[in-house]
Amino acid sequence: MNSKSLHDIKGQMRTVGRMAGRFARRSASTWVDLLPSPVIHHVIRSSITVPTVSDDLIVKIAKTPQEQASAFRLLHTSYVDAGLMRPAPLKMRVTKYHLLPTTTVIIAQRGEQTIGTLSIVQDGAFGMPIDRLFPRRNLFPQAHRSAEISALAVSKEFRTSPGNVLFPLTKFMWEYVDRCLGLDYLFAAVSPKHAAFYEAILLFKKLHFTTQDYAFVNGQAAVGEVLEIKKAHNRYKKVYEGLEPSQNLYRYYMENHYAGFQFPDSKSPKAFHGGLEPGLCKLFFSGENPLVKLDDYELELLSHVFQGSDILDLLPMPRVVGRVPERSEPRFPVRCQGTLTLSRGKVVPVQVIDASLHGIKAAAS
Repeated sequence: MNSKSLHDIKGQMRTVGRMAGRFARRSASTWVDLLPSPVIHHVIRSSITVPTVSDDLIVKIAKTPQEQASAFRLLHTSYVDAGLMRPAPLKMRVTKYHLLPTTTVIIAQRGEQTIGTLSIVQDGAFGMPIDRLFPRRNLFPQAHRSAEISALAVSKEFRTSPGNVLFPLTKFMWEYVDRCLGLDYLFAAVSPKHAAFYEAILLFKKLHFTTQDYAFVNGQAAVGEVLEIKKAHNRYKKVYEGLEPSQNLYRYYMENHYAGFQFPDSKSPKAFHGGLEPGLCKLFFSGENPLVKLDDYELELLSHVFQGSDILDLLPMPRVVGRVPERSEPRFPVRCQGTLTLSRGKVVPVQVIDASLHGIKAAAS
């Protein structure tokens, strides 16, 4: 393709971008759907201005019972409003994945108010929510570390200005999964109407696994998406570096740092930072209609995860046991380098992926 042809295509795409700005409010769900994905993605990127993160915005991992409860209440309000769930006891949305220490709840706060939240669900005792959508383990190497974006919600008053909350949340998410967890793949199961944002802005790739009845969100439609973390740096640079500074999301996501972002120690080999406070855990299982419902197998799995923990005494006892192997030990994600010495003295560098009391799982670097 010669430079004149490329210039003409870029000019046409800029024209489409200007048209989108004029007509999106009136006909976004009609003519835009007919355009090729690259054009739609260009239109979306052209409409984005790199957000300015306000000094009073704090983004961090929810640790206290108050912080965790505020995230679950915001999630409940957002999901009920969107028809993704029915009203629940305590007006909170909590899933079985939130019980695990391998699930991290991230919150955005102004003062004492939680105005945004999302969760990072690592592949743990219960797998990941997206496993209900497609056979992930058959298609992606199990030696790699994976997680899923889940439970995303923004306060109603901030939804019309994504730069204020949504972009800082996804910025924190990106740094966290890259620097602190060392993930290889990040998955998402999203509404079809939100898929373009994940693909155009966050550069996820569609998995071509869809459903019109995704039970995890009250039977709504869902599309599978994936981002390969190790290749994301170069992909972001290729897509965004040539854009104007006001639209250069490569710098925003990969280079900029903000004082209000509170990360755990990225040099620690520990690669999980979740876990409910005992008081909340007890609350979620109390009463005749508990907020979290688990079958006997899930309860037995959970009891293995919390061996030796005070939380074990707060969990319901499974009526039937024996489906989880007796020698099964809880395994927890770690990220550290090591070496394996083979026969004849050959030394192979390895990446330790998880560890238990008596063993590790590692992959050749």
